[in-house]
Amino acid sequence: MNTSIHLIPQPKSVTPGTEPFALLPTVSGDFPLLHEALTDYIRRLSGTTVTEELSGAIRFTADSTLRGEAYALYAENGTVEIRAWTLDGARNGMATLLQLLSVGENGALSVPAVRIEDAPDCTFRSVMIDLARNFHPFSYLLSYVDLCVLYKIPTLHLHFTDDQSYTLPSRLFPKLSTPGRHYTFAEIDALNRYAAARGIHLMPEIDVPGHCKSFCEEYGEIFGRDDIIARTAQATDAMQQLFAELCDLFPQSERIHIGGDEAAIDKWTADPACRDYALSQGIDFDMADKRFLAERLLADFVQKMAETVLAKGRIPMAWEGFSAAVNDYVTRDLQLMSWENFYQTTPSLLDAGFTIVNSSWIPMYIVTPVAYWSPEEVFNWDIYSWRPMHPSSPYKDRTLRVENEPPRVIGGQLLAWGDAIAANYPNLADGIAAERELVAERAPMLAENTWNRQKQRDYANVRAAYQTTNRIRKEITE
Repeated sequence: MNTSIHLIPQPKSVTPGTEPFALLPTVSGDFPLLHEALTDYIRRLSGTTVTEELSGAIRFTADSTLRGEAYALYAENGTVEIRAWTLDGARNGMATLLQLLSVGENGALSVPAVRIEDAPDCTFRSVMIDLARNFHPFSYLLSYVDLCVLYKIPTLHLHFTDDQSYTLPSRLFPKLSTPGRHYTFAEIDALNRYAAARGIHLMPEIDVPGHCKSFCEEYGEIFGRDDIIARTAQATDAMQQLFAELCDLFPQSERIHIGGDEAAIDKWTADPACRDYALSQGIDFDMADKRFLAERLLADFVQKMAETVLAKGRIPMAWEGFSAAVNDYVTRDLQLMSWENFYQTTPSLLDAGFTIVNSSWIPMYIVTPVAYWSPEEVFNWDIYSWRPMHPSSPYKDRTLRVENEPPRVIGGQLLAWGDAIAANYPNLADGIAAERELVAERAPMLAENTWNRQKQRDYANVRAAYQTTNRIRKEITE
């Protein structure tokens, strides 16, 4: 790669030209949604206003030979042409252009002469932000969309609910929303429009049946008051209605996350109401193996929520949370995030035919400010390696590596959790800002390793490119 071209992730093919050239701030062509986004980003970078013209210096072209997220960018003869067949591909080309741009006096734009042809190896690349433990100002959500755009990370996973707060609005169950700590319908609509205009896919999450404090406190007459929210047909139906509402609240979202882990399922096996409901569903509540019964009840819940999401034409996603003993009761259309290797190991999930995402605790978790791993450790990770933290994982204190690059491992995720922010930052805003910087320093390494499954360069090279891209990130997100 030309040493003057600093890009993350590294493209598949880069052919440098001769000299950089001035680029007029005009845009034209296909993918009109991105014209406005590009105009907005160039204004933030340079103060320059981009105008639409019949034949702009920046041209988007729909090209049916480029499928999925593939794109080509040709910067030559005073123009930049971005070719793609999908909005995702065109977004990737736009991100490359943003990283190539130089800004001179009075906002004058220039780019290096270069031909780039590129496509990602992994279809799933994502950053997750915990919004429930510490409420994030709405502007932060937009800034995380911008971060995803810059590094070609197509999915932003938003963990909206937990025991600390329920940050979504709801018309069906309005009391779920934590007072002073939830987003409005208008904000969710604005977030959807902002992300869609930039080709970013939001993946909203309601984390149940665990983490259900709001349900028990505000609607105990439906869900009970003792951490068992799937004890009756009425409660299960209410949860299905809520997930249907979530799909409607995020109409462009391809995936909907249903949670699925860390539930107090042992309580379910001693609850009389659960017994009546289980028997109505054909589940033998009186079986001797109460642990299997607990897992069977969890699988029933997960399956019903997954069916609701599927009926809405979306892909259901959940955490690794049920045991291998109940795999036969859960649809393979449910995609799973393999994180703990405790509830069920990665090899077991793959052998059972599930599609999974690598969400390994080490080094992909960020718990600001008490637990996180260096950008170099994130760079050295790959989607076929897991380092669990759970003390009962069979892989604790060692690396699990899945061999032969199974195609059902579709990508990886960087995850930011807010468990320790409030206790360590007297001013919560400082903690949320610190979290964003930790994410921003590691997201490029996630992008590098999921765009290119096989490493194309060393950490020093990526870190040098990061010095350029991080400056751009600050200018377009702050």
